[in-house]
Amino acid sequence: MKSLFKTVALITFFSVLTRICGFFFRIYLSRAIGAESLGLYQVAFSIFMVLLTIVSSGLPLIISRMTAKFRAKGEGKSEGSLVTDRKSVV
Repeated sequence: MKSLFKTVALITFFSVLTRICGFFFRIYLSRAIGAESLGLYQVAFSIFMVLLTIVSSGLPLIISRMTAKFRAKGEGKSEGSLVTDRKSVV
């Protein structure tokens, strides 16, 4: 239970830190490139994040299904090579 609390606290801390850094980065960007360019950046970044989500959304699902399949069949070498180029994992 103590480990879970430490993990949640650490993730929360870094999440807040990331938000604060993003806030100050946007202030810097608005002063460096201007308000109009910052608006264009925000729109382009939103579109980029949507496309990135669409492209990468199925990958964790496929890897977990393939891992379960190989683990059920007892194919440890194939399971280890799902995300690497190697044929076996030491």
